[in-house]
Amino acid sequence: MLNFKKTSTLTSVPLMALLASCGAGSNDTTNGYVYLVLDSNVVQQCQVVNNAVNAANCKSMTGSFNSPTAIAFDASKTYAYVANSGNSTLSMCTLNNDKSFNQCGVLTLSSAALNAPTSLAITSNKIYIANNNSTVTLCDINNNGTLSSCSNTPVNHTLKSITVKDNNSLYGLTDNRKIYSYQLPSMLNTEVNYNESGISNQISFNPSNNLLYIAAKNNPLLGGGIYGCSTSSNPATCMTAFSTLQAILPIPLVAPIYTITTNNTQAYFIDYALNNPTQIDSYATLINSCSVDGNGAVTNCSASVLSTNKPSDNAKIALTYLPI
Repeated sequence: MLNFKKTSTLTSVPLMALLASCGAGSNDTTNGYVYLVLDSNVVQQCQVVNNAVNAANCKSMTGSFNSPTAIAFDASKTYAYVANSGNSTLSMCTLNNDKSFNQCGVLTLSSAALNAPTSLAITSNKIYIANNNSTVTLCDINNNGTLSSCSNTPVNHTLKSITVKDNNSLYGLTDNRKIYSYQLPSMLNTEVNYNESGISNQISFNPSNNLLYIAAKNNPLLGGGIYGCSTSSNPATCMTAFSTLQAILPIPLVAPIYTITTNNTQAYFIDYALNNPTQIDSYATLINSCSVDGNGAVTNCSASVLSTNKPSDNAKIALTYLPI
């Protein structure tokens, strides 16, 4: 089933987000926060109110980062970790009550060296750091947020995105568009055969429906896509959970999806698409707030403008959801 973006001249600021920006009403609920990087050295936090994000309310976090590529949180939601690809380091930040960053510093990893880290994944008490040299760094997370017993494990390809399935396994998307399932902590792998029509950018596993979601840039005639894949069998069974297919004849328009994060019945993703389908010059980088229906489709999306600039082909874009 194909799901298409619903846009209007008002979608840059969804109704619920407008209400939230005027002050929390009695019917407003803060569900959590999304944290994003939009090809800069800045991590932003955006409040999720009534399951929607208003980009106008996003704020920059404390901390000095260097080409960050990923954000992750420990199981207790006490510490944040930011992967810095620019100087091959990992930052740890303590959190305030509103889950904004309090104090940040670069961690020293014993017996393991990072290499332009690309992605992060956390199980109950371990962190996995994908590196740009076909290795994954595994560390134990201590009670004070620091890391210990770090080691590097070679993998078959550089992993551009990793996502935890459970405490015993994770999925990795390689730089040549293959997906592998890895046993933890050994990192023994099995290739997951799947079909999609574009260039996969990021993956996110949703435990509530056991689907692996893939954010992709498709060819110009097919826009961008989100694929929901059941990996209970191999090859995986995939459906098009969402499509940004947009065509104002006679010109087909590309609408790549860069990143996705899911949590139970909600999904959030960043794409570059028309903010107003009647205006060919209304392209913008958007953060989209969506529902995940009972079939796994990503639907009922509202969009909010992050930037009017188009990310470069090699832009570092990250997105993480922290429920509260």
